[in-house]
Amino acid sequence: MMEHNPLHKPIRLRLRQDATLAERLLWSKLRRNQTGFHFRQQESVGAFIADFLCFEIKLIVEVDGTHHSYPGMPEKDASREQILRDEGYEILRFSDQEVVESLEGVVIEIKRKCEVRAESGIE
Repeated sequence: MMEHNPLHKPIRLRLRQDATLAERLLWSKLRRNQTGFHFRQQESVGAFIADFLCFEIKLIVEVDGTHHSYPGMPEKDASREQILRDEGYEILRFSDQEVVESLEGVVIEIKRKCEVRAESGIE
């Protein structure tokens, strides 16, 4: 089981303060259980920090800016995702552009995935 890393706290706080427009928009729709599921923003999962995390159903939502296309980043993301999947997490990825241009569609997709995972008894 992946433990919460207390050393991440100052990093998580900075990431919240420096959130992109897309992250702020999506958080406005995920916070306070608006989807029926409890999400946390910039939350530790082992050695990683997830943009948005629902512990209850082990769902991570990542909002990727342009830096995720820089050399080496796709491989780093894939490696990180494999480690998280091995621990039972599922990762949904959206680009900043997707979130900004189709916020409601992104939220619908997240909610659908939450419901599927909850129905399948993910714990």
